[in-house]
Amino acid sequence: MPPTVVIGLICLALLAGCGGGGGVGETTNTAPDPSPDSFSNMTGDFGLITTSLSGLSASDPAALPGTGSASYDGVMRASLIIGGDNTEMTGRLDLTANFGTDQITGGVSGIIDENERAFSGDLILSDGVIDRGADTSIAYTFAADLGGTIDPGAAAIVIDGILQGDFLGAGQSGISGAVTATATDAGVTGSLIGDFTAE
Repeated sequence: MPPTVVIGLICLALLAGCGGGGGVGETTNTAPDPSPDSFSNMTGDFGLITTSLSGLSASDPAALPGTGSASYDGVMRASLIIGGDNTEMTGRLDLTANFGTDQITGGVSGIIDENERAFSGDLILSDGVIDRGADTSIAYTFAADLGGTIDPGAAAIVIDGILQGDFLGAGQSGISGAVTATATDAGVTGSLIGDFTAE
């Protein structure tokens, strides 16, 4: 039998023994997707982060870094009040502070209400700024517009407001603050009032 035929048969046997398909060193991730988030989980996380950051006072705005950035992951919780209906909701907050440009970016996603009803759509942070001259006893250190359209499946709700907060600790270990916005559903305007924490 010619040498080339022998080599070919050996290669085929090796492929069959390994199940074919993947190359040497390749791995296939067969782990399932993470479970969907829930109102109860996010409410619990809010409490855990709050406890973790307890005892930290607002960072001195004048002493904030002049370069670099910091990213924070946490939870926003709020009351959606429209036409006499009050719905409690939570969402995952991601926020990035750019200390070089004094800008704030990020948003809120994965919004779920107290009945574990998921809302489509995200709330986006825009025109966010850091105020290095803020007096934290009477004003927040950073602020950003918060807006977007969220939909629980029945009607689109337009959110238009502001997110304001402070950095916490000498090393800006976390952030916390408040959310205030109007919420408009089918021509009826109400409010979205809440707070957030992240680290």
